[in-house]
Amino acid sequence: MQTYTSCENSQQFCYHKSRDLVGLVRAHHQYPASLSSFRLDATRSDISMRNIFYFFGALLLVDGVFAVDVKVSLSVMEGDSVTLKPHTVIPEGDSADWCFGDEIIAIKETGGVFSIAEGDNVGFKDRLNVDKHNGSLTITNIRTKDTGDYKLQIRSRTETKDEIFSVTVRGKMTTVSVKEGESITLDTGLVEIKGYDLIMWKFKNQLIAEINKVTNNFLKHDTSDEIFNGRLQLHSQIVSLIISNSRISDSGDYHLNMISSTHTVQRNISVTVSGGVFAVDVKVSLSVMEGDSVTLKHHTVIPEDASAEWWFGDKTIAIKETGGFSTSDGDKVGFKDRLNVDKHNGSLTITNIRTKDTGDYKLQISGKEKTEPEIFSVTVRAIDHSKWMWIGIVIGIVSAIMSAIVFRIVTKYWPCRKTR
Repeated sequence: MQTYTSCENSQQFCYHKSRDLVGLVRAHHQYPASLSSFRLDATRSDISMRNIFYFFGALLLVDGVFAVDVKVSLSVMEGDSVTLKPHTVIPEGDSADWCFGDEIIAIKETGGVFSIAEGDNVGFKDRLNVDKHNGSLTITNIRTKDTGDYKLQIRSRTETKDEIFSVTVRGKMTTVSVKEGESITLDTGLVEIKGYDLIMWKFKNQLIAEINKVTNNFLKHDTSDEIFNGRLQLHSQIVSLIISNSRISDSGDYHLNMISSTHTVQRNISVTVSGGVFAVDVKVSLSVMEGDSVTLKHHTVIPEDASAEWWFGDKTIAIKETGGFSTSDGDKVGFKDRLNVDKHNGSLTITNIRTKDTGDYKLQISGKEKTEPEIFSVTVRAIDHSKWMWIGIVIGIVSAIMSAIVFRIVTKYWPCRKTR
């Protein structure tokens, strides 16, 4: 058997040429301190590359080392729920912990369950969950201050493995407000379909659109849908779902789910579609006569989930309740049995209106979008009794004169007719 010797700093390292893998391992253990001084003269060496591969493979098997890190980068929006999914299942006998930067936020305990008490102490209170089967970490309602590296470290007797997720949290886009007829854009925040295998949008627990990168399918589930009826558009370049010609019925919560092999992002987007005077400050002035019946018209339907109140000055006179409006408050401030509110559009009718009813009537609607009140300025004019008195006097005088004339005519000509 041939022997090659390399000497450096009086340290001898002997490599015995052999194709026996066990022999290589024994050589390493016999001269562990000399590994760093090993030099191989390529001109003299007849050691094959295969032998070198076997040699270092044997070292990994015998000693155990740090495994190569896996690093995943992702960008999310504030308010998202994010799940970081490890590549491998954590062996039952191995220890593991999740770190955020240099802070431990979750530790594997007996039974595979993770304790997240450490995370509660560093700003993640009630926002962490770790799957005991695969070690996936879920962060709910993520915040911009949560930007950073999340590391799962798995330790066994032979190696330590790190999986690192670099998370960037951008400003939130959890609400969208438009006027009826405008387009609604439900944005993913992605520039292109990259890093995700499946992207889905749901509305009222129904799947309305999806992008499947694996099958390269862009699907819209709106052709037979009475809600959207062909108004959905999927854009691959900006990776967004657009709802054209929006309606008030499109208001609600939309759920976005983006799935990849390494992580999952879930996002709720609240959409409010307002129409007509619902979101506009409107003031109408009108003048009426005492005794009239007056209807203050609100022209759009009040959303079911919105609250509404009618005010007269600083007093509440009608409140929206289940199934309609209650006017009991108006009865207490001088409008007893004289108020009626349309349960569909909220129009207020005042019967037998009086001069003391002069003032501002305000309809305040409070929904997901803050709105300015709709105000009606009403002036009630009193009936002019003096005018009618003079009219009565004139009518009386005219009536007396006419009566006198008639009497004169009758008394003058009636005897003559009687003599004939």
